[in-house]
Amino acid sequence: MPNFNKILEDLKNRKVFRSVTIYAAFAFMLLQVINIVFPALQFPLWTEGFVVVLVIIGFPVTLIF
Repeated sequence: MPNFNKILEDLKNRKVFRSVTIYAAFAFMLLQVINIVFPALQFPLWTEGFVVVLVIIGFPVTLIF
């Protein structure tokens, strides 16, 4: 089993933590804007849920790449 510290060091070298933090901040801002703009533009209710699903799907992609 690999050493946990070695795994953490590898993640730091790949700048995974920075990428995840930036993604989380962007996703939070996007969801806040969508929460305000979509009802004002009278988009269907399912569009907000669709964007949330896309944000959730994008998180693991950010971790991998």
